Amino acid sequence: MILNLDKKRHCKLDFGIIQLRKKGKEMDILLVVLGILTAICLLLALSNGLKPYFKHKALKMVYRNHKGFGMLATLFGLSHFLVAILNESLRLSGMLSLIALVLTGVFGMAFSKLKQKPLYIVHRGFAVITFVLIIVHIVVNTSF
Repeated sequence: MILNLDKKRHCKLDFGIIQLRKKGKEMDILLVVLGILTAICLLLALSNGLKPYFKHKALKMVYRNHKGFGMLATLFGLSHFLVAILNESLRLSGMLSLIALVLTGVFGMAFSKLKQKPLYIVHRGFAVITFVLIIVHIVVNTSF
């Protein structure tokens, strides 16, 4: 990946075949797609909290992949953040959502390794906070 700045202060990300320019329609589309992927992965990870209530076969596959969906949500969230910076459209609500998402993952991984109940409680609390912050981020930044 190469980041180039030309004389007109346009940013170009060069991934070999794909080139993205700042302020272009491509970056806006990429920003939206990454945001949607983040939200979908987060919802799939959050569905783990429904495990005691729903026992459908398809949901059991989702429950088993809770960590993977959480990691994907964080990866897509970080990518969404980087594209927002390049596109000069970074929002406070997005930064707070990303911080909460990363902290949710950190406490989840710490609980996974250490098996201490307080870490589990904090992980679950941050999951709720993350969900609320992302809903606020979507509502505040969506134009109808």
